[in-house]
Amino acid sequence: MATITADCSMMAQLLPAKPFDPSGKFFVIRDQENNPMIFSRGNDGQLYLIYRGMTGNNEMIELGKRFGIELPSRITALNVAQDQDLTTYIAFASGSKENESILHVVKPIKPQDVNWSGDGSLDHLLYEGDRMPIAVQDILMGTNDDRPANSPYPFVAVTFNQLYAETKDIWRIQIIGSKWEFMKDLQLPVNAPEIRSICVGTYRSFRGLFFLWKGDRIHLDFTGLDPASEDPVLQNVELDVPPGANCLASFPNQAGYSELLVGGDGLYHYSAENAVRGTGYTRLDEPNEDLFKGVRQLAVSIVESQASVWGLNQLNTLAYQEFTLVDGAARTLGKPAIPLMSYDQGAGRFAALRQARKGQSIFVVGSDDQLRQIEHDFETKAWRTSDIKIPTLSKNFEINSYTVRASITDANSLPIHNQEVWLFASSPVSAIVNGFGVRLDQIGALVRTDYAGTITIIMETDDISAPLITIQGHKNNPDLNGVTYQIDPLGKLNKALAEVNTGADLRKIQLEGGENLVDPNQSDAELDGALKALKDLKNVANDLPEAKNNNQFNTTSKVVSAAASPSGTDWGFFHWVGDKIKHAAQWAVKQLKEGWAFVVTIGKRVFNFLLNTITQIGKAIWKVLETIGASIKKLVKFIGFLFEWDDIVATHNLIVNFTNCGILWGLDSIDSLKEKAGQFLEELKAKAASFDPAKAGNLIGDGKIGKDSAKSKGGKDKEAAMMESELKSPGANFGTYQTDHGGVALNQKDKKQAKSSGVVQALWDMCKGVMKKIAKLISTFGSDFITLLTDGDRPIGDLLKSMGSHLMVNAIEILEEIVNGIFELLGQIILKLALLVNEEIKIPVLSALYKNISGNELTVLDAVALILAIPITIVYKLVKNESPKKAPGIEKYMEPNLYNRALIERVASDNGITSSSQAPHIQTFAMQSSNLQIFESKTTLQAQTFAKQTSPPADKVLTGTKTVEDSYWGNLFDEICSAGSTIWSFAKPVAGALWFLVKTIPGWFDPTAAVAKTSIVIKWVLWIMSVPYQFSRPGNGWRIAGWLVGVINPIVGHVPEKFIQAGYEAFVCLVQCFMLAPTYSAIEDAVGAVRVDNLFKIGEFTTVIGKFCSALAGQSLGANVGASLLAIVLTNGGFGMVFAHAVEMKDGKKAEAGSIDMLT
Repeated sequence: MATITADCSMMAQLLPAKPFDPSGKFFVIRDQENNPMIFSRGNDGQLYLIYRGMTGNNEMIELGKRFGIELPSRITALNVAQDQDLTTYIAFASGSKENESILHVVKPIKPQDVNWSGDGSLDHLLYEGDRMPIAVQDILMGTNDDRPANSPYPFVAVTFNQLYAETKDIWRIQIIGSKWEFMKDLQLPVNAPEIRSICVGTYRSFRGLFFLWKGDRIHLDFTGLDPASEDPVLQNVELDVPPGANCLASFPNQAGYSELLVGGDGLYHYSAENAVRGTGYTRLDEPNEDLFKGVRQLAVSIVESQASVWGLNQLNTLAYQEFTLVDGAARTLGKPAIPLMSYDQGAGRFAALRQARKGQSIFVVGSDDQLRQIEHDFETKAWRTSDIKIPTLSKNFEINSYTVRASITDANSLPIHNQEVWLFASSPVSAIVNGFGVRLDQIGALVRTDYAGTITIIMETDDISAPLITIQGHKNNPDLNGVTYQIDPLGKLNKALAEVNTGADLRKIQLEGGENLVDPNQSDAELDGALKALKDLKNVANDLPEAKNNNQFNTTSKVVSAAASPSGTDWGFFHWVGDKIKHAAQWAVKQLKEGWAFVVTIGKRVFNFLLNTITQIGKAIWKVLETIGASIKKLVKFIGFLFEWDDIVATHNLIVNFTNCGILWGLDSIDSLKEKAGQFLEELKAKAASFDPAKAGNLIGDGKIGKDSAKSKGGKDKEAAMMESELKSPGANFGTYQTDHGGVALNQKDKKQAKSSGVVQALWDMCKGVMKKIAKLISTFGSDFITLLTDGDRPIGDLLKSMGSHLMVNAIEILEEIVNGIFELLGQIILKLALLVNEEIKIPVLSALYKNISGNELTVLDAVALILAIPITIVYKLVKNESPKKAPGIEKYMEPNLYNRALIERVASDNGITSSSQAPHIQTFAMQSSNLQIFESKTTLQAQTFAKQTSPPADKVLTGTKTVEDSYWGNLFDEICSAGSTIWSFAKPVAGALWFLVKTIPGWFDPTAAVAKTSIVIKWVLWIMSVPYQFSRPGNGWRIAGWLVGVINPIVGHVPEKFIQAGYEAFVCLVQCFMLAPTYSAIEDAVGAVRVDNLFKIGEFTTVIGKFCSALAGQSLGANVGASLLAIVLTNGGFGMVFAHAVEMKDGKKAEAGSIDMLT
């Protein structure tokens, strides 16, 4: 049966997005999936549409351009309306308010019938129409849900200024066939010097306007006509004016006639019948309430039989009043008006989704000019706020989140990739799942695992509340059917607080940096009360039905109602009341007759919020913590994951400097290595022929290799287990998640696969013949090898003996042919690498993040170093309890860009480039699902101005040297290797395990997932990272051979033939496997009695064999299940053993040993 494991962290997440700032009015309708579509004028005057794209994320379309509106024309007026059947009407004017406007009327459309994301013109959707010398000021529009029936278009009127006269007027438009015309038969009964408010209305066959105007007094009138009449007669009705009338809104009832709402000293309602009679308004809100007094904006939203009227009052408080229509009368059923948010909380101009389905959605532009969505849970009545974000490459948007990373494996521990599973939430929540926007609730949503068998769920939260999440296998997969896993986002917090016994203990909790979790000035009584409340809330959560039934929801599940009861307050109040708690309002957690409640007292008013759901309890917990001085940032430090970017950037800088210095050393060493290569390989063949494989068994003692031994040895060490757990966490996988899924929402256009370079193609042409032979040989040999290992654990010496030394000799002969060819092009390869690593690259999230934390543009090498630096830093600090910067002598090599300038100058010199600046192509990594593609752009990059440059003496910068020790860059490289030896001992197994286990192995199962196989730079960085153990140590000849054989692996990653690619990687592992025993023999001959630690040797051997099995699995694209299983078990165990050795070395417990090339 399959297994699901998951880790949930509270952490800041970055999205490749920016907030949207609408200018003027904006309008919201819904699409066929009930997702909002926002039409607005931007600050540049263009018409924009924000909608939920195919990925489930927001996309922004320059709609004006698609309708043919180009600068300098600007959108001067806009209106959008929608019927209940989703038929949508759009009208807008372009020009300027001072000059002539052109009115554009869009034909009736339904959202699903338009290709919004396309590039084509939408002119065919426009009616032809008049052009008049007027400046349109506003567009008024109703819907076709009103009467009369069979009208081709809703009532539409425009207010405008005459260009050649100082008058204001209003005309309606009429659709006739494929054209629209201005009709001048709609006139106000008086010249209104001040129109306070105006809205569309309908009674019987009459369509027209309600308008509130000021003359000698305040007037409220209706004027309209029958547009279907051949000779329409204008009808005028004067209505009684409610006290303080200031604002109007209307909506059609079920009969199609307009209900009128008036905001004044309170909120007033005219039924459709009374509106035209002019009498009989009633007050909806309570007489003693003033939430609608002086209201400046009104809107109505309807959810099933419930309606809500929204108002923004004179104090900028956004409030709503719920009511139902019964026989033409509006009834509030005793419900009070609810203040949702104050100006300080972000209230401002707003738009309501008129016909909602699963709870109301209000869109608000606050004092910071950012557009936010406030979403109402129809069952729990709680509100959740989130910013409206639009995708962009240039900026990141930070959100507070719960991030879940779940791994799904089969009975053989192999990833179950690209398989459907169900996701459920105990309360509705919007989430990002593997880059796609998904709405989760108790009905469930089907999602797919990625190629690594993982699901990453990001849930934005404006406090700490979140629903329970359940992952459940789909019945279509027998291994997954019936398998469930429940995730409680508050679990870590509750577990941590369970260990706190008193308020004094709570005060003592200190976070990294010495900061207190809570305000230390709080009294013991206050902290004791808060702690008791937190523990009570945890117990209440444990007793909820949703927590007891393992959250196994289905389409027939029923939600516990959270509506107000006789002793319970509507949770709609909580958003507003919660803010008052921060200003010394009294609160308590009490057990009432109907259950537990979070009770808040403000003055003489008591609010009893019944606790019926996990989300409600989370909100209550947050308010308790907030009253005692906790904050989101503090809680992230306490139980979540906090990126320590200073430390991560320092590790990143070290990797960048290390790689660039290694490239410079390589350029200096080509001649020397080429001169010795032939002689060296001949000596290797002679040594291989005389080497006794049995000696390997003696060297490694009773070491065995196989499924069981790898599992047991890999799991013994506590720190190794911690590392493995940490590498699976959302934080450690931040970089890999962003490269896989972070840019899904961007929908890159005009994607073109980057062409292979001439060097890569030349190398492939030279090697492909012999590589085909290798691949075939490995395929034949591999099946027998897998059989040996799957039969049971085998002594390593016997395993080597069964292979035979002659196979080792043959492998070296093949290697000689390849290496000789490599040296012919090695200079070009290194130069190409130097250019490649310093090319600017655009990766969603990572590019903007790096720009923010370093001030520089992201290069390919920066991206790779950043992805690797995150887990390396995390694990190093986990084990060493200190930053990598504290390693003796290393900090000076963590300065930014120490050797970039020297490398650019060297490359320019070797390529005959006289300019000191390079102009490589900018490339963009566009993430689509699990695929990583590289696309070229026409933009060029000038060389960066680096913070610090270090260059060698002028007499050595371009001179080749005979030995590594005589090279300036060789000596410097050796210094970095020595100074960072502790870091490299952790970095190798951590980076190797992360990239190999998360990327390489899963990649074999999905031929389209080319992430690990097409990243030249990642392979080369890991290859260079192996250098610290290759030189100036006993057995270095064998190490150099094993290291050199990996140089071509990054190139092979680009070949299209997977069979050949995997075959060569298997061959490399085979060669390295044979070279391990001679290396250990040479070490022990040199150091005498000190033996190489068996844990390290067995771990290293296990890892290389695991990689060999992985490559064999790759030849079959995952079909060889035995090889796949062994690959995962052996590499997991091997990396764990090597890491355990590194941990023990830090205390001097183990003898030092060197790896040949585990990571490439």
